[in-house]
Amino acid sequence: MSSEAPQPTAPAGPRLHKPSAAVVALLAVAAVGIALVLGLLVAGARAGDGHASGGAAPNVIGMPVARAKAVLRKAGARRIAVVHVPYGEFGVVQRATGFEFDGTVNQDSSLRLLVGTKHLKSWSQTEIP
Repeated sequence: MSSEAPQPTAPAGPRLHKPSAAVVALLAVAAVGIALVLGLLVAGARAGDGHASGGAAPNVIGMPVARAKAVLRKAGARRIAVVHVPYGEFGVVQRATGFEFDGTVNQDSSLRLLVGTKHLKSWSQTEIP
């Protein structure tokens, strides 16, 4: 017999096992999500305000076209097109389109006024049977 003491064994290193495919896929999806969120935050910070904010759009339906144009110009509109339609009282605004999505009007708005072309009889011209 030998009087030698047994040699101590070296400590075992950390056990590394290969991650499963599900864990790898989950980490990849999380990384893409984080990158997308950061990209959108950066893009949103660099984006401009868009159109200049405007005032509330005045109601011009039923007004004579000259008065309606004056009211809209006072509200800030610069481009106003008049389109004559085959219905409605002559020279009176029947419909107005082209306001901003939030119902305002500003210097960038392109408005269209649909104006009637019918000469309607007044009550004094109507014959009563």
